[in-house]
Amino acid sequence: MRIVIKLGTKLVVSQNNYSINNKILKELISILSNFHANGHNIVLVSSGAVLLGKNFIKKNQTNNDTCYKQMLSSLGQIKLIKKFNEFFNQHNIVISQILLTKDDFRYYTRYLNIKKIFKLLFDKKIIPIVNQNDIVADLLDNNEIDIGNNDILAALVSNIIEADLLILLTDQKGFYTSDPRYRKDAKLISEISTINKSLFDKAGNSSSGVGSGGMITKLQAAMISTSSGVKTIIVSGFKLKELSNVINNKKFIGTAFHPTNTNLTCHQRWIIAAPESGKVIIDDKTSKDIIKKHV
Repeated sequence: MRIVIKLGTKLVVSQNNYSINNKILKELISILSNFHANGHNIVLVSSGAVLLGKNFIKKNQTNNDTCYKQMLSSLGQIKLIKKFNEFFNQHNIVISQILLTKDDFRYYTRYLNIKKIFKLLFDKKIIPIVNQNDIVADLLDNNEIDIGNNDILAALVSNIIEADLLILLTDQKGFYTSDPRYRKDAKLISEISTINKSLFDKAGNSSSGVGSGGMITKLQAAMISTSSGVKTIIVSGFKLKELSNVINNKKFIGTAFHPTNTNLTCHQRWIIAAPESGKVIIDDKTSKDIIKKHV
């Protein structure tokens, strides 16, 4: 299987001193190494670089400016990849680093080139560690950086490598009917076939307050991945036994989003992944002709 696994910031970085969560990462990498040894192609998308970057500055210094966050990311990336390299080396596994921006998905030639690079890495039994290339990334209208967050990036990567499975590891057990941190009556939804407005309403503004993601971004990611034919799972990264259960096709505690498309061509996958770059406005007559012809 080809599997993309996304790590949330809370799993990677300790909130007390902005240091690596060595215990969680070691356990995770031990599990992934076993999957890798069994022939699975693994891609890791990791958050945490911005928070790790705070190790290099005064602890009481805060700044929400986006360029400042990009600077922190450039500091944290070094520490993050060094730690991944250290832990994977213990299992004799070579890793690579891939940094992407939205433009890499905008142009079909770039999309195809990245697809080839992933295949070459898989052929060499190398595990890619993926993150956003924050330094050269553009700013979005909401002052987020380029792709926005690593949930979306993980979904785009699952699209480009034609993954069988996307697993979003987070600080929650899965997707709930409401935020379980504030609502005692919140219930875990184990399976979701259709992502609609009702689900986004349930997601609300849930976020860890640490990274840039939350349940809304996980829904957005799931829309991309399931449209690309990729089964998508949300499970707790603090209960890594569930990760093993998911990959071994055993019963697990979490939420599964089922694919809505199958047998897509490469060009169709690219259209799903490519960012919106414009609009086509048509008149009523043309609209009716298109509907008549294709419905």
